[in-house]
Amino acid sequence: MIGDTIAELKAFAVSIGMREEWFQPKSSPHFDLTPELRQRAVAAGAIELGRREFVKKLQQLRSEGWR
Repeated sequence: MIGDTIAELKAFAVSIGMREEWFQPKSSPHFDLTPELRQRAVAAGAIELGRREFVKKLQQLRSEGWR
């Protein structure tokens, strides 16, 4: 799971029951999701992306300096 900002990502992850220390800052900052957590994320408003959309979003975030 990624977010527009790292702060937003962490806050959203915690809001669906994840622990902030599960955050993975290397390469592309993200949280890994189990199928159950993915369902929770989508139910809470996360937008599912296909592989191409996901890569495009990562490129956009990196070009913006991803803070």
